[in-house]
Amino acid sequence: MTPRILFNETEMPDMCAGCSSFEMMDLLYSKAEDFYASIPDVEYEEPVIAIAEISDGCGNVMPACWELSGHMLSACFEPLDSYHEFYIDQGGDLHSTGIDLRNGTSSYLFRVFKSDICRDEQQWLIDLINSSNELGDDIREEIDRCTLPVGIDFETAGIV
Repeated sequence: MTPRILFNETEMPDMCAGCSSFEMMDLLYSKAEDFYASIPDVEYEEPVIAIAEISDGCGNVMPACWELSGHMLSACFEPLDSYHEFYIDQGGDLHSTGIDLRNGTSSYLFRVFKSDICRDEQQWLIDLINSSNELGDDIREEIDRCTLPVGIDFETAGIV
Protein backbone atom coordinates (compact mmCIF):
# COMPACT_ATOMS: atom_id res chain seq x y z
CA MET A 1 0.00 0.00 0.00
CA THR A 2 1.38 3.39 -0.96
CA PRO A 3 1.33 6.35 1.43
CA ARG A 4 -1.72 8.63 1.27
CA ILE A 5 -0.56 12.16 0.53
CA LEU A 6 -2.42 14.75 2.61
CA PHE A 7 -0.67 17.88 1.38
CA ASN A 8 2.40 18.59 -0.69
CA GLU A 9 3.87 22.08 -0.40
CA THR A 10 6.41 21.28 -3.10
CA GLU A 11 3.84 20.72 -5.88
CA MET A 12 3.07 23.73 -7.98
CA PRO A 13 -0.62 23.98 -8.82
CA ASP A 14 -1.45 23.93 -12.57
CA MET A 15 -2.92 27.41 -12.18
CA CYS A 16 0.62 28.77 -11.50
CA ALA A 17 1.60 28.44 -15.18
CA GLY A 18 2.30 31.89 -16.55
CA CYS A 19 1.98 33.61 -13.15
CA SER A 20 4.40 36.19 -11.86
CA SER A 21 6.44 35.21 -8.81
CA PHE A 22 4.13 37.31 -6.60
CA GLU A 23 1.00 35.67 -8.03
CA MET A 24 2.57 32.24 -7.62
CA MET A 25 3.38 32.89 -3.95
CA ASP A 26 -0.19 34.09 -3.34
CA LEU A 27 -1.56 30.89 -4.89
CA LEU A 28 0.78 28.67 -2.86
CA TYR A 29 -0.02 30.49 0.40
CA SER A 30 -3.74 30.23 -0.36
CA LYS A 31 -3.40 26.48 -1.00
CA ALA A 32 -1.55 26.05 2.31
CA GLU A 33 -4.06 28.18 4.25
CA ASP A 34 -6.93 26.06 2.93
CA PHE A 35 -5.14 22.88 3.98
CA TYR A 36 -4.26 24.14 7.47
CA ALA A 37 -7.86 25.34 7.96
CA SER A 38 -9.11 21.81 7.17
CA ILE A 39 -7.26 20.20 10.11
CA PRO A 40 -9.81 19.12 12.72
CA ASP A 41 -9.56 20.45 16.29
CA VAL A 42 -8.43 17.26 18.03
CA GLU A 43 -6.93 17.46 21.50
CA TYR A 44 -5.23 14.47 23.12
CA GLU A 45 -5.01 13.63 26.81
CA GLU A 46 -1.32 12.78 26.42
CA PRO A 47 1.43 14.76 24.71
CA VAL A 48 1.92 14.61 20.95
CA ILE A 49 5.56 14.28 19.93
CA ALA A 50 7.55 14.88 16.77
CA ILE A 51 10.29 12.35 16.13
CA ALA A 52 12.61 13.80 13.51
CA GLU A 53 15.56 12.75 11.45
CA ILE A 54 17.15 16.05 10.46
CA SER A 55 19.98 16.50 7.97
CA ASP A 56 22.66 19.09 8.50
CA GLY A 57 22.92 19.58 4.74
CA CYS A 58 26.22 17.66 4.58
CA GLY A 59 24.76 14.16 4.57
CA ASN A 60 24.72 13.73 8.35
CA VAL A 61 21.32 12.82 9.79
CA MET A 62 20.58 13.18 13.50
CA PRO A 63 17.47 12.15 15.38
CA ALA A 64 15.56 14.64 17.50
CA CYS A 65 12.36 14.49 19.53
CA TRP A 66 10.17 17.07 21.26
CA GLU A 67 6.66 17.58 22.57
CA LEU A 68 4.35 19.64 20.42
CA SER A 69 2.41 22.48 21.98
CA GLY A 70 -1.01 21.98 23.48
CA HIS A 71 -1.56 18.26 22.89
CA MET A 72 -3.25 19.26 19.60
CA LEU A 73 -3.27 17.47 16.25
CA SER A 74 -2.96 20.86 14.51
CA ALA A 75 0.51 21.29 16.06
CA CYS A 76 1.75 18.52 13.72
CA PHE A 77 0.97 20.76 10.78
CA GLU A 78 2.42 24.05 11.99
CA PRO A 79 4.46 25.66 9.22
CA LEU A 80 8.09 24.64 9.49
CA ASP A 81 9.79 27.32 7.30
CA SER A 82 9.99 24.57 4.76
CA TYR A 83 8.57 22.78 1.79
CA HIS A 84 7.04 19.58 3.11
CA GLU A 85 4.84 16.72 2.07
CA PHE A 86 2.46 15.39 4.74
CA TYR A 87 1.34 11.79 4.37
CA ILE A 88 -0.07 8.76 6.16
CA ASP A 89 1.98 5.57 5.81
CA GLN A 90 0.59 2.04 5.47
CA GLY A 91 0.67 1.62 9.27
CA GLY A 92 -1.49 4.71 9.83
CA ASP A 93 1.33 6.97 11.05
CA LEU A 94 1.39 10.68 10.17
CA HIS A 95 4.67 11.75 8.58
CA SER A 96 6.20 14.81 7.00
CA THR A 97 9.24 14.92 4.74
CA GLY A 98 10.87 17.75 2.94
CA ILE A 99 13.39 20.54 2.98
CA ASP A 100 13.63 22.82 6.00
CA LEU A 101 15.17 26.15 5.16
CA ARG A 102 17.21 26.01 8.38
CA ASN A 103 18.03 22.28 8.62
CA GLY A 104 18.19 20.80 5.12
CA THR A 105 16.34 17.57 4.35
CA SER A 106 14.28 16.21 7.19
CA SER A 107 11.56 13.73 8.02
CA TYR A 108 9.13 13.73 10.92
CA LEU A 109 6.96 11.08 12.54
CA PHE A 110 4.12 12.34 14.73
CA ARG A 111 2.93 10.12 17.60
CA VAL A 112 0.91 10.36 20.83
CA PHE A 113 2.08 8.89 24.13
CA LYS A 114 0.03 5.97 25.41
CA SER A 115 -2.07 6.79 28.46
CA ASP A 116 -0.23 4.27 30.69
CA ILE A 117 3.19 5.85 30.03
CA CYS A 118 4.07 8.05 33.02
CA ARG A 119 5.63 11.49 32.68
CA ASP A 120 9.10 10.23 33.70
CA GLU A 121 8.98 7.52 31.05
CA GLN A 122 7.80 10.04 28.44
CA GLN A 123 10.79 12.24 29.21
CA TRP A 124 13.06 9.16 29.22
CA LEU A 125 12.00 8.33 25.63
CA ILE A 126 12.49 11.92 24.45
CA ASP A 127 15.95 12.01 26.07
CA LEU A 128 16.83 8.58 24.58
CA ILE A 129 16.01 9.77 21.07
CA ASN A 130 17.78 13.12 21.52
CA SER A 131 20.96 11.45 22.77
CA SER A 132 21.07 8.88 19.94
CA ASN A 133 23.13 8.95 16.80
CA GLU A 134 20.46 7.10 14.82
CA LEU A 135 16.97 5.66 15.20
CA GLY A 136 17.94 2.00 15.35
CA ASP A 137 15.58 -0.94 15.78
CA ASP A 138 15.89 -0.86 19.59
CA ILE A 139 14.78 2.78 19.74
CA ARG A 140 11.97 2.14 17.26
CA GLU A 141 10.75 -0.68 19.52
CA GLU A 142 10.65 1.77 22.45
CA ILE A 143 8.77 4.29 20.31
CA ASP A 144 6.18 1.62 19.47
CA ARG A 145 5.97 0.52 23.12
CA CYS A 146 5.41 4.04 24.46
CA THR A 147 3.41 5.76 21.69
CA LEU A 148 0.53 5.34 19.25
CA PRO A 149 -0.27 6.85 15.85
CA VAL A 150 -2.26 10.08 16.11
CA GLY A 151 -5.34 7.93 15.35
CA ILE A 152 -7.28 10.18 13.04
CA ASP A 153 -9.14 8.86 10.00
CA PHE A 154 -8.07 11.64 7.67
CA GLU A 155 -10.44 10.45 4.94
CA THR A 156 -13.50 10.69 7.21
CA ALA A 157 -12.28 14.07 8.50
CA GLY A 158 -12.27 15.32 4.90
CA ILE A 159 -8.55 16.03 4.74
CA VAL A 160 -7.54 13.36 2.18
